[in-house]
Amino acid sequence: MYRSHPVRFSVASLALVLAACADQSPVAPTHGASMTARRDVTTSSATWDKQLTGTTADGAQYGIYVPTNWNGDVVFYAHGVIPPQAPVVLPVPQQDWDDIASLREALGQAGFAIAYSSFGENGYAIKEGIQRTHQLRGIFTSRVGRPSRSFLIGHSLGAQVVQALAETYPGQYNGALAMCGVLGGTKFQIDYVGNTRALFDFFYPGVLPGNVMEMPENVDPVNQIQLPALNAVLSNQAPLPLIAFANQTRLAGDTPPEMITSLLNALVYHALGVNDLLAYARSHPVRQLEDVLQQRARPGSVLRAGEPAHRPLHRDAGRVRMAREQLRADG
Repeated sequence: MYRSHPVRFSVASLALVLAACADQSPVAPTHGASMTARRDVTTSSATWDKQLTGTTADGAQYGIYVPTNWNGDVVFYAHGVIPPQAPVVLPVPQQDWDDIASLREALGQAGFAIAYSSFGENGYAIKEGIQRTHQLRGIFTSRVGRPSRSFLIGHSLGAQVVQALAETYPGQYNGALAMCGVLGGTKFQIDYVGNTRALFDFFYPGVLPGNVMEMPENVDPVNQIQLPALNAVLSNQAPLPLIAFANQTRLAGDTPPEMITSLLNALVYHALGVNDLLAYARSHPVRQLEDVLQQRARPGSVLRAGEPAHRPLHRDAGRVRMAREQLRADG
């Protein structure tokens, strides 16, 4: 059994974790401008000469905005992952998962038109996102006119969409910005999320509903995932460095609050996405995704998945010790 000296977060560190969870929750729709948006951006109908909406034959909704000072260029935006159970609609103030309103207003005030799609389905809809975002080119030309230049911007899942479009149709787009994308490959992302959940369950059994392979429907990501996981970690902080620096679950961040925020985000992504991903895998001939997650369901194999038997669990034991010391120093 792993044993360590008890450690505590300072009040300041705990406040940072709670603030980070509130600001960076991957499931909470944004309300109003982003903290990182330009402060001179304001929402005004005076910005726009045309505001067009419609629905394609495939059932995807689209929005097109052309500013009064249009410079002739257009940005095609692809949104990030939206929970499968959420309504398939264009962003509205109560469901603006990417804070597209702030980006739209900033682009409009800079003279750019913008067009985006709801896609025809939510969840990990990568193929749907590619098809519906590329479809916007023809819709824009037919309803507005041929633009001088066409650019792509995507966030999260949308980053994969725009990367695929830029690589597949390099002559049709003049540039692409892929933000926070899973550009290293979907398998690596699934490995990371599945391994993180498996290790969390190993160190904190019974805290979260479901397991690596299955989650109950309509899970509350805040009250059933984030808060219980946060309370568990704060009550027993010893396993945090083991999860943070494991070869397969390297958590982003240099401080304990940042690492915990990364841990909570990964657990929420798993909770909202695992059923959708497995349903997708079962509906296709290739079952590799399910095989990967089944392997992650066995903590003993998770700790060494993809690693030679002689390699240690942690690639940097020194950083583990440093993290423990920092946790103690915060107490």
